[in-house]
This record gives sequence, C-alpha cells and structure tokens, in this order.
Amino acid sequence: MIPSLAWLFCVLVMGFVFWNIVFLEIIYPLQRELDYIKESGYSYVVESSNDYEEYSHLKKLENLITFTNEQGKRSNVNTYISVGQSSWDEWNLQENEIAISQKMADKLDLSIGSKVSAYYPIYDQPMEYEVKAVLPYASDLYNILENQDFSYAVVGDDGVLINRAKGIWIYFLNSQEYEEYYERGNSYINRFDLSEETDDLFMQIIIRYAVMLILMISLVTAVAMLMHKEINREVLKYYYDGYGIRQVKGIDRRDHFFFYGVPCVAQIIWMKFLIRKAEYPISFFICVFVILVSMLFITIFVGGRKYGKAN
Repeated sequence: MIPSLAWLFCVLVMGFVFWNIVFLEIIYPLQRELDYIKESGYSYVVESSNDYEEYSHLKKLENLITFTNEQGKRSNVNTYISVGQSSWDEWNLQENEIAISQKMADKLDLSIGSKVSAYYPIYDQPMEYEVKAVLPYASDLYNILENQDFSYAVVGDDGVLINRAKGIWIYFLNSQEYEEYYERGNSYINRFDLSEETDDLFMQIIIRYAVMLILMISLVTAVAMLMHKEINREVLKYYYDGYGIRQVKGIDRRDHFFFYGVPCVAQIIWMKFLIRKAEYPISFFICVFVILVSMLFITIFVGGRKYGKAN
C-alpha cells in the first residue's frame, strides 16, 4: 500500500502544480487579452507625435518608469498618462491616482487603495499614487506580441507631467474613427490593425491548448500505466493466496478506483475551481475530455481478465 499511496500523493501534487502553471501563467494572460480586445470596441491603435484631442487617447512615456510599493519592492513598467475624459472610466484619473495591470499588481502586491510611488527624471522627488483600478486584462494595451511582460500603468496628470515628459500619443480608434483619422491626413508613426493581432493571439492560444492536451494525455497515461503495474503486483498476491476470481476482480476494481479514480476526481474539482475563477469553461471541458479518455484507457486493464483466463 505504501508505494500506491506514494503514487497517489505524487499524482495530486503534480496535477495541482501543472494546472496552475499551464492555465494561470501560460494560457489565461493571452485569453484575457483576446477577450478584452474583442470587447473593447476599438479596431486600430495609432501611434503619433501629435495630440488630436477629439479621439480617445493616452500619452505613452518614452522610457520605462520605476514604481515602488510601500515595502520597497520595485518594478519597471511601460507607463501611460491619462488625457482628458476617456470612454474607459478606469482611465479617468486624478493626479494622485493610478490604474495598473493585473501583472503589475501581482508583482508589487498591490490592490485597490494601495499606495505606490513612481520616479520620473523630470522631478526631484517621487510621485505618490493611490491605486484606483486593477485592470481586468493582462497585456500592455496593444502590440501584445512585443509586450510579453504584461505589466503597465496609467497615471493621472498633475498638469506638468504630460507636457514635460517625453513620449508619444496613443489613439484607440474604431473602424469609423480610423477612416476619419486617415481622411483628415493626421500623422502617425505606427498603425496596428487589431484584427491581425487577435488572429495571432488566437493561434498562440490554440497552440498552447494543443501542447497542454498532449502533455496531459502523456502524463495521465504514464501515471496510469505505472499505477496499473503496481496494483496488479498487489492484487496477484490475493490471487496466489487462493482468493476467488470474483473477490480478486473486486479488489482490482476497488484499487483502480481509489488510486486512479480518486486523483482524477480531485483534479477535476481543482480544475473547476481554476476555470470558475478565470471564467474560461473551454479549459474545463478539455480537462474533462482528457480525464474521460484516460479513464477509458485504464478500464481496458480493469476487470481481472488475466485472472479469469488463468482460472
């Protein structure tokens, strides 16, 4: 029983760690960004050196800014300055307010109401901010494929920073606004078509799901084979000791259920918690599919066929 219990413990630990790493760190950030772009309502992002007030925009600072939490922990992130009234409420900030990405919040252990300071080269003293919003999406607003860190901040303007700090203007435009922007001959440095970006994101997510699926099936199959071998070794002792074939079959099924079925059920419950937390049910269905396939695989061995044949 000790080897079987050891395998049971290993399966549970490996599963918990594996799910956390795969979903929370590899798949969810891209999935959240894809969802955000689809829901945002804008189709193009334009970088320009000129300020056109009639469009929803932010100013992106030229250099990374160092933010420090109250415990002294630091992080360098891309920083934007809110400009006037925006269609996104979380970008409408007072001079002492800041909106941060979830990744930045995780790095600096910040939440709504937390205090954080930022050092700008144009000031002698750091600026102090209070976190107004932790933004529900993951990336650096656009050009996701080049922003793999997924950390950024939007800060309120004190009336000085936006004029003195070097940077470029970032416009978030729907299709109609972009056509108007283009027809007016407004200048731009770069233009990003978010339909191309969402296609790239979608392909990356599909590839990650495929790799995850292969790894899951490989892991479960390997563990199932090892567990089956260990269980058979123990069950054969009952058979050689003269137990009836029906009793041996019952012991075989019971051991397979306990040492394989129980960890599978535990992993499904854990996955359900992760998926519910992140609100991406497709991952849960993939998990259930893999578990069912692997359980079907193990039932090929269950039933005491070898014992019946020997009898």
